[in-house]
Amino acid sequence: MRIIRMALISFAALAIVSTAKADILLEPYLGYTYGQAKIDPVVGSGSTYDMNNLAVGARFGWQFLVAMVGLDYTMPVSGKFKATSTGATDYDYSGSQLWAYAGARLPLIRAWAGYSLTSTTELKDATGTSTITGDGLKVGASFTGFPLIAINAEYIMNNAKKIKSGAAEWDIPGTSYSKATQNFFMLSVSAPLSF
Repeated sequence: MRIIRMALISFAALAIVSTAKADILLEPYLGYTYGQAKIDPVVGSGSTYDMNNLAVGARFGWQFLVAMVGLDYTMPVSGKFKATSTGATDYDYSGSQLWAYAGARLPLIRAWAGYSLTSTTELKDATGTSTITGDGLKVGASFTGFPLIAINAEYIMNNAKKIKSGAAEWDIPGTSYSKATQNFFMLSVSAPLSF
């Protein structure tokens, strides 16, 4: 994680100093995510979930001749954690992520990588709400050959660092949980606006 974070920072710094001309990018998007989540306790078998939801978000940043850097905010509109392992509970979920990203744009395509600055997932069932916080990485590509819209595909890998449920709180890894991950794809349609 540290090497990737440093590579993103280095790439962003290089992009900024390599050219003085930059366009401001504002890119709202609507997407659909699908993938899998897993929570592994220290003792016993883990719980696995299929996850899917609609998501909205926006990228804000700068586009240079080839390079692009900025921030990306994503928020699920409605989501489900559907249990696929025995004894696990289904959850409704919500949350948000703020990403720093860097990438390149070429004619008709863009590609980028991002590091999650903040990541929060709230899981709700009949017994209450649990909040999971952590970090993540993502890679993405986009086809920009249509007028006014772009078609985007991203692969996102989130790692939990802490789970809080009521007054109880657990670090990950820790005495109760060894690992909690979310790995999923997001397909989206966006409207990239440059100023």
